[in-house]
Amino acid sequence: MKRYNLYILFAAAAIFAAACTEEAISEKDDLASRTDKSEKLEVSFSLDGSPVSALNFTHNATVRELEVNVNNENLYWNLESNRSWCKVVEAEHKGSGTVTLEISANEGFDAREQATLTFVAGAYRGSSITADQTATAFILNQPYFVSPIGGGALTVKVTTLDETVWSYEENDWIGITEGGKTSTGGFTTTTLTLTPAVNTDDSRFGSVELASGAEKDYIYVYQFGTDLNYDDAGNIFFASGTPASLSLTAPAFMVKNVQVPDFATGTIAEGEGTATITIVMEDNLSDCAEVRQMDASLQLGNASATLVALPAIVQDYTPAYGLVTAAGLQAFAKAVKEGTSTADWESEGVVRVLRDIDMNGVSGWEGIGTADHPFTGKFNGGGFSVINLKNTAYGLFGHAKDATIENICLGKGCSIYNGLHYTGPGCFGGIVSVAEGTTVSGCGMAGTIEFGGSSDDEDPLYVGGIVGKADNSSTVKGCSLTGSLTLSSPASDGTEYYCGGIAGLCEGALTASEVLGKLTYSSGVATAYIGGVQSKVAEGASVGNNSFMGTVSLGGSAMSAAAGGLYGLLEAGSFDAATDKSVSLGTVEIKAFRANAASCIHVGGFAGKAAAGTSPSFKGYESQTNILMDCSAAVYSGKYVFIGGFLGGCDPDNPVESATFDNLKNSGAIAVKVNTSIACNVRRTWIGGVAGMVNGPSSFTSCVNNADLGKSSDGVYCARSNGYNQIIGGIAGHVHGGNAVFANCTNQADLESHIYNNNGLGNGTWDGMYTLPSVGGILGAFNYYTSPETYTLSMTSCANGKRLFSYRGHTGGIVGYCCNATIDGCTNLGRQSNGTNDQCAIRGGIAGGAANATVKNCTATGDITSKTYGSADHANAGGIVGMVSGSAAVTVDNCSYFGAVKAEKGTGDKPFNAGGIVGMGTSETHVTGCKYGGSVQGVEINENNVGTLKNVIGNESGEATGTNYWSGNI
Repeated sequence: MKRYNLYILFAAAAIFAAACTEEAISEKDDLASRTDKSEKLEVSFSLDGSPVSALNFTHNATVRELEVNVNNENLYWNLESNRSWCKVVEAEHKGSGTVTLEISANEGFDAREQATLTFVAGAYRGSSITADQTATAFILNQPYFVSPIGGGALTVKVTTLDETVWSYEENDWIGITEGGKTSTGGFTTTTLTLTPAVNTDDSRFGSVELASGAEKDYIYVYQFGTDLNYDDAGNIFFASGTPASLSLTAPAFMVKNVQVPDFATGTIAEGEGTATITIVMEDNLSDCAEVRQMDASLQLGNASATLVALPAIVQDYTPAYGLVTAAGLQAFAKAVKEGTSTADWESEGVVRVLRDIDMNGVSGWEGIGTADHPFTGKFNGGGFSVINLKNTAYGLFGHAKDATIENICLGKGCSIYNGLHYTGPGCFGGIVSVAEGTTVSGCGMAGTIEFGGSSDDEDPLYVGGIVGKADNSSTVKGCSLTGSLTLSSPASDGTEYYCGGIAGLCEGALTASEVLGKLTYSSGVATAYIGGVQSKVAEGASVGNNSFMGTVSLGGSAMSAAAGGLYGLLEAGSFDAATDKSVSLGTVEIKAFRANAASCIHVGGFAGKAAAGTSPSFKGYESQTNILMDCSAAVYSGKYVFIGGFLGGCDPDNPVESATFDNLKNSGAIAVKVNTSIACNVRRTWIGGVAGMVNGPSSFTSCVNNADLGKSSDGVYCARSNGYNQIIGGIAGHVHGGNAVFANCTNQADLESHIYNNNGLGNGTWDGMYTLPSVGGILGAFNYYTSPETYTLSMTSCANGKRLFSYRGHTGGIVGYCCNATIDGCTNLGRQSNGTNDQCAIRGGIAGGAANATVKNCTATGDITSKTYGSADHANAGGIVGMVSGSAAVTVDNCSYFGAVKAEKGTGDKPFNAGGIVGMGTSETHVTGCKYGGSVQGVEINENNVGTLKNVIGNESGEATGTNYWSGNI
């Protein structure tokens, strides 16, 4: 063949001129090196070193390298094909070089439509070369087979045109038998049976030739031989400790891919006319003496994409000395249950998990270890997971004693439901149900668990995401809950429920663990202790550095419940949160509880309840737990609901030894969702930014509330309570049962009470007052009972800077109601006005209601308006004290107020009073050395009327001396 050149004169062809510009050819073309701008472009093609002007291919698939020669070694170029059967492999070309062409097989009886390969350089297109591919004389449904060593029959269907005359030639080890023919639509299909002989030598590769004149095709066979080992069943066999790999030969470009299981790899290496397929199997590390079989196949690239199955390949096991399969885990559990040796799973005395264990399809799982034969060894999960554990009532371990369990997780796809009935205490944990003298560390639960089990009446239930119950010599550390744990046991009034995201109950040490998942109580069991981390801190137990960032949801029909972001109940005699250093950042929901006049619910961001006789201490913490009380879906009826940013509350009837709250900050909101058509019939709902209720001697120092308390979560306001109260304090809701001290405490968030007493002040006597809602910037109420206790309250240097609201109740800038109190040096700059639903019975700049109290050196600013609701309520507003109880003595000394004080009367004859210092006083009310300004009942206060008793004390009951005008400048 002659050389194929194209000469284009620069001056003669505009297209060549465009091609030879820097923009047209390529920005990379160094045209500056070309001195002769009229140089002719020369392009030629060669194949296997010989010049060609056209390309011709047989019907078989192939890959060829086409050589492209150009006379400009700085020129960037490529070839483009206009036919998909002739593919140009994309690459960047500069100067002379080669182009790879991929030619797909022609499995049709017609020649391919001619392809044109066009030379492209910038805007220049030309210098093309054509390519043709012949038709095939034979269409084979399967052109390649893999035979076992023992041979056997291989069937292939050969389709030709009806008029085709053809023949076949036997291979020396492949026999051929011609079967029947069928003819339809101008095509004839002939069945051939190939019979490879038994191979007594190495593996071999051969073919059977089909010929029709000059047209030839082949049926290829690869047969395994004696170079491989075989088991008694004739399967290819790889012994333990030997390399598990094999290779086989196929025609080049015929095998598209190798299909093998996950434990093997298959590769294809194209050679000169043939391809080598290599399959390598990983070691069969077995934890249950299990030989494994590999099913492998080759997918061909012919029109039918035939799958060619390989003979069975069997691999002996290598002892894993660890756990790798579900079968092995079951065998290990069985050995522990029966008290037999577990040495086959141990390495240096430790049972190790070597990869994720998939329990999909496993049935009958009952956990590892029983009370009779507990697990007593060392178990290391290696950071792996047990996944897809389903259809079981059991976690990973049942009973462990003097054991170590670490670094294992119940992972994705795990879904456990336990509806068992226990004779005696019921214990369930995702990782271990019962731990005696055992360390559980670095374990996790990311699946879903529902515990609907029960126990004999009076026997408790212990349920945890990680551990059910751990004794006082056990340790749980560094564990996590990211999944969900739901408690749905049937109703039982005699049973106690202990549940936690990490542990139902750990009487030993529980540290450095975290909860990011959800713990939901939807059980009918009457008594429940629920903690994001664990149910309670027992006497003698230790906790520390735990974190709660998930959700605890209290539903069901509990009558007595203590729920906390970290811990449900503080039972330890002298629990000190300063040494605990835990973090609470999640959400606690009160969805439902039993509608019963005896129901008592304690909910706290840190802990739900402090047990009687204990001495809880909280120092140097910030809580960011959000708490929601949802009263909108059902009638709430109960005795108590106590909610606090740190501590929900104490036993209301049996005091703590003492309670200390120092240098705390609450940043988590406490919201209430109400329904105006449903009454919330809880006798006492008490909410505090730090503590909802404290019963016993207490001190609050340097505490700060930054969280809105009592706000409606959905904009619905003012649900009635039919005679019961809601008390809210920026730091504490209600305190009684002991002397209390508040010093240097601050509220910096809005406080609102929208659950109101529908009965108002009842018959107008002071017995009715104690059912009113009460809101105080620092303290909601102290000694708020019909028979005041003798304990005293001291509040010094406290401040409120935000809005306070109580619908038809008390509000006080520092305290809503107090008895036997001294309030000294406190400041209120927050307003007491809502704008809508603003009826409020009693409002005071410092104290809403007071009895036997001294208020001195205090300052308040902001408008104070009290409105009556119909004929049921009082309306008393005072710049410092809203209302003095009964005949009690109250002294207000050296206090200052500036703002507009107003009391608006409704229907009926209930009192309505407004005073610059006291709204409604008694004969024992004494105002000395105070100053105020602004207006009283619309009357502007000035130097001339500031001393008028009506303006100082709204109902003119009591005495006022040394009163001065104040312009409000602080």
